[in-house]
Amino acid sequence: MISRLLVFDNADEPELLVDWLPHNPRGKALLTSRAAVFDAVGIVQPIALDVLNEDEAVTLDRKSTRLNSSH
Repeated sequence: MISRLLVFDNADEPELLVDWLPHNPRGKALLTSRAAVFDAVGIVQPIALDVLNEDEAVTLDRKSTRLNSSH
């Protein structure tokens, strides 16, 4: 099964992303933002993270998209 990841970096106006978010269950979106409210895109409890090193970022990406290290 192929998963797809769409990354929105610096998405400080999340309401502008509504038409771009994946609706397919195999599609995932990752948003980075300084915004505090994400109601417009259906996120009621965003995850606040500190800056991640490369290994931490890769681990988070794989867990979030349910990909294992063989992909």
